[in-house]
Amino acid sequence: MIPAQLASLLQATFPGAQLSAPQPTSGGFSNLTIRLMIDATPVIVKAAEHPDKRADIRREVQILCMLAGRGLPLPHCLAFAEDASYTANVMALLPGSNGIALYANDTASRLAAYTQLGALLAKIHAITTDQAVATDLELAARMRAIQLPVLENRLRHALRTALDHPAWAHGYGLVHGDAGLHNILWHNRLSALLDWEWAGWGNPLIDIAWIAWTMQFRRVGMAEWHALIDSYHHHAPLLDMDPATLHALALGQIAAIMSRVAHRPAALHEWVQRANWSLDLQFMR
Repeated sequence: MIPAQLASLLQATFPGAQLSAPQPTSGGFSNLTIRLMIDATPVIVKAAEHPDKRADIRREVQILCMLAGRGLPLPHCLAFAEDASYTANVMALLPGSNGIALYANDTASRLAAYTQLGALLAKIHAITTDQAVATDLELAARMRAIQLPVLENRLRHALRTALDHPAWAHGYGLVHGDAGLHNILWHNRLSALLDWEWAGWGNPLIDIAWIAWTMQFRRVGMAEWHALIDSYHHHAPLLDMDPATLHALALGQIAAIMSRVAHRPAALHEWVQRANWSLDLQFMR
């Protein structure tokens, strides 16, 4: 079912069109995400009510529109819609299934996916801008503004130290912000990199660090890590993969997530556990 207010917004955006066959999607954990037919066109609708999540969708639309026409495997925005209740991004349906399923597949599938993801991230990180960037799209500024929830002292100190790490201010390429198999569509190849809500301009190591963390959290082997990094460095200059820097950037990402879910006790508890697990994690070079 589509919430009534969202249905009204979509109907106003596509006047006279028939909205039918709504279905939940796999993935799409951060926002309400629905597969839908608008007349004969299959689409994905991502929508949010909470102010922070509405800002995320606006940011995603801005980034995807900027990247349109570059030949990258990305979602295509059909419409942006907003009213007093909802903000929505309407995108063309793309082939494939959520890449999170690859964690259960054979190693060869994951190696192929990480190889393609590494090459794609190298192209994305090479995109720069000489225009003034809004604070919301400057990752270093976004991290400085994070307000941590109430935490025990050791964890709070570690997260605050990670957020203060100088690596946040290094580099100035386009960063996805939540890259990994959980945010790709896989259709015997990488057919799209999804969920650009956390994107911005900053240090490319942010994406690498977060993938390194997700690989260890998912217990992915070193062969996949080397496939990602070798592919990345085949298309981009060598990055300094200092494990301490990767660790700090990953902890900073966790701090950002904890700030976002501070009003959701169950989610905050889960991320506190993940953060504590991450404190002594040894990162790959």
